[in-house]
Amino acid sequence: MLERLKLALVLTVVTPVKPGAVHRLLESLVVERRIAEAVLVSEFMEEAYRRGEELAQGKRDARSLGLGRLVADAYRKVFEAADVKPVYGLDAAAVVLPALAGYAAGARRDLRSVLSQAITAILYRGGSKDTLDFIDGLEAVGASDLLLELENAGLSRRMVSLEDRPLGDAFEVLYGVDRGFALNLKGYSGLLRLASGVRQAKSLAAAVVASFIEALRAEGLAEVRDLSFRSLARLDRELRARGASTDGLLGLVFASTAIVAMERPDLPPA
Repeated sequence: MLERLKLALVLTVVTPVKPGAVHRLLESLVVERRIAEAVLVSEFMEEAYRRGEELAQGKRDARSLGLGRLVADAYRKVFEAADVKPVYGLDAAAVVLPALAGYAAGARRDLRSVLSQAITAILYRGGSKDTLDFIDGLEAVGASDLLLELENAGLSRRMVSLEDRPLGDAFEVLYGVDRGFALNLKGYSGLLRLASGVRQAKSLAAAVVASFIEALRAEGLAEVRDLSFRSLARLDRELRARGASTDGLLGLVFASTAIVAMERPDLPPA
């Protein structure tokens, strides 16, 4: 299971062509740094999975889960070791989804059938400490834009403490600016629809591209009619020429691809 999740993460980063987002055909050090980011973040997946499984089995309570700290530690690791600011939604999804998958395994259910319950248990019952640890991670890597979004939504450090606001509340706010934070009670249904729409892909790499294009269309970021390699490469160049980045879709694409990877264990990488 974890191997499939790690594979989905790496393929989300490297698979071409995702217009406006990182992929392996770019002539830039960004590619190498994003691959390093995926490798570094994957180190946190096993621990997240174990904690989610223990929560479902009653061996751990939600307030000791420490998921906000895990995400924050992943951000710090990427920032320090890969010398790049994290793709925040992607890295958050890469830590949270394994915890949800672990919860499903601990409950002896498939993830899709228990996703709402798992999200509630993992993201909404941990109290303010999870959220404060997460905010610490954002501050440590200079994510001023995301911190401002949280403050404008009433999730300053002071209000989080006073109102005991859970991590899920922060994910709901940040989902508005980075779709990788879709693992919350307001965003997960759209994620499941996306995964269902690409479930018949012939490979995980194909699921990455299909998920990305559907997300691109849904956001109204570009009209995509021709899915040929040449057409996608041309759109990629056009978006980059305008300085447009679609990296904020990568976490959603990862989560969609990871769900397909778990539901179709025999689906090849490419």
